Amino acid sequence: MIRLVTPSNAATVLPLATLKAHLRIDHADEDALLGIYAAAAVRAIETRTGRSLGPATYQMTLAAAPAAIDIGVANVIGIDALKIVDADGVEQTVPSGDILLRAGEYGAVIEPAPGATWPVAGQVWNAVEITFTAGYQTVPQDILFALLLTATAMHRERGEAEVPAGACNL
Repeated sequence: MIRLVTPSNAATVLPLATLKAHLRIDHADEDALLGIYAAAAVRAIETRTGRSLGPATYQMTLAAAPAAIDIGVANVIGIDALKIVDADGVEQTVPSGDILLRAGEYGAVIEPAPGATWPVAGQVWNAVEITFTAGYQTVPQDILFALLLTATAMHRERGEAEVPAGACNL
């Protein structure tokens, strides 16, 4: 099971100044509302793409520790912690140097670093807990454009708005 612990910062992913420039707004009267639209656009595009657009913290739990663990999340930046409850029921934190992260644009796998061994997981629910960070350091331009299209639709509709078809095709 993977759960989001700390979401990406929407204000960093889609800065208010960028959205205001796109909308050609030069006053502060709507700043609070535009911030809400920006945050909603970020969440909508994250949901649509299955990716964190800015750094976000996740926690994954497993019942066992296979030789290689498929994280199943795109753009993993790093492993923050790996804890394994061993056969004696003792929680052990695996040293970061003992974790090899193979990350790519579409997913990530962790496994013991060469020469390292991990504790054998005990027979308990959630014996393995991985805390990791995933997301773009810099949002790709096509995704930024999708964010702008989505926030613009929200601003124009002043209510419920779908992710625009143009944004879905990027």
